[in-house]
Amino acid sequence: LRAIGFPIEFDGHPLNVLCTFLFEQYRYPAARPPIEARPGDVVIDGGGCWGDTALYFASKVKEAGRVFCFEFVSDNLDILRKNLELNPSLSPAITIVPSALWDRSGETLSFDARGPSTQVVAGGAAQQKSAGVVTGTIDALVESGQVGTIDFIKLDIEGAELRALRGAESAIRRFRPRLAVALYHSNADFVEIPQWLDGLGLGYRFYIDHFTAGTDETILFASTDSPTA
Repeated sequence: LRAIGFPIEFDGHPLNVLCTFLFEQYRYPAARPPIEARPGDVVIDGGGCWGDTALYFASKVKEAGRVFCFEFVSDNLDILRKNLELNPSLSPAITIVPSALWDRSGETLSFDARGPSTQVVAGGAAQQKSAGVVTGTIDALVESGQVGTIDFIKLDIEGAELRALRGAESAIRRFRPRLAVALYHSNADFVEIPQWLDGLGLGYRFYIDHFTAGTDETILFASTDSPTA
C-alpha cells in the first residue's frame, strides 16, 4: 500500500483497502481538531478481523504508540497474524487480545462465525461445536495494568458496540478518548449510542460519516477536544 501513502503489506479483501486506507473511515477530518489516531496514542481496535485496522492505527501512532486489537475468531486470527508478520516495522506496536468485547468480563458467549461478519449471541445456542468465546471489557484491560491511558477507541463489532461502550464506562470517564463507533448494525444504535455517551456528561461532540454506496460503514465520531479554528 505504499503507493497510497501507507508503508503496509496486506492480504485481504479490496473493500478493506478501500474503506480503511483510501477512505480512512476511522478518521473524521472535518472536526477541528480532526478526530483520528495520533502519534503516541494508545488505541483500542475493537473488531480487528484480518488486521487492516490494527496496521492502519499502528502506522498512525508510530513507535511511541500502542494498538490493542480485540479479535477472537480463529480463522480471522490466522490471517491477522500473517498480516502482522508481513509488517515487522509495525507489528511490535500491536497487541492481540483474543476476547469478545462486551459489558462484562468472563462470560462465555456463543457466536455465529461468519468471518468479518461474526456476531456473538447472548444467551443463544452455539452455531457450531467450537463456537464459544470468553468476553472481555476495555475497563478490565485498564484494570489489568496493561494500559495506562486510552486515547482512541474504534468499535466495529457487529452490533455489540453499545455493550462494549458500557464495558468501557470507567475508562471513558477517566480518559475521555476520541471515539469512532459503527452504527449501521442496528437502527436503534443511531439513537441509543450517542444518547448513552451524551448521558455521561463528559461534553462529547458528535459527528456522523458514511463510507459506502450501501447501508454499511456508517460511523459515529465523538470527541471532547476543545474546538480550534
